[in-house]
Amino acid sequence: MSNNVLNKPNASPWQPPGGAGPVHGPPNHSQAAPGAPGSDGDPKPPTRSRGKSLHEEKGRSSLRDHIVEKAMAARLKYGLYIDADAITKMLDDPQVVRYPTGLRFDAEPLLPGEFAQALPLGEQPCDGFCVFVHPWFEKQQEIWPLLVAYHLVRINYGEITGPEEAELFGATLLGLDPDIYYKALCELADSLPA
Repeated sequence: MSNNVLNKPNASPWQPPGGAGPVHGPPNHSQAAPGAPGSDGDPKPPTRSRGKSLHEEKGRSSLRDHIVEKAMAARLKYGLYIDADAITKMLDDPQVVRYPTGLRFDAEPLLPGEFAQALPLGEQPCDGFCVFVHPWFEKQQEIWPLLVAYHLVRINYGEITGPEEAELFGATLLGLDPDIYYKALCELADSLPA
């Protein structure tokens, strides 16, 4: 099991039990957000029926293609069966998870009904993240990949992603149909004690 899984209530997401040092250093690249449409004086790009511009639709399609590509690359690198060991190793791999990320079983930062949440550890993404998972799931290692994979897309791509992209990444990484993955996440969230 990777050394970035923390079980102690006040443990730092960067210090594995025993204080062995950081999980891994900051990445050597920065995140770039897609550009916004021009100023009000610029001609407006053609729009699609749902009110999104053609540029936005192409950008979203490219983002989704890149998400699938990254998930497939991780799946091929770590094997077609992603278990708890593989998902925690991915957190240490900057080719899979863009920024330093720890894993901690702690419900304190979670909202009622949340099974997990990736939270930033500082002002900048390079400061790292911690995926907080509800302790209810700590002894259920077979479902860690379902819970953690959903949050990796937000760490990698930031606020330009939403639930659809998180489901796409998780489903692709785990080799599941997105609808089946979504239903599994709903069942896991519903299984939390009241």
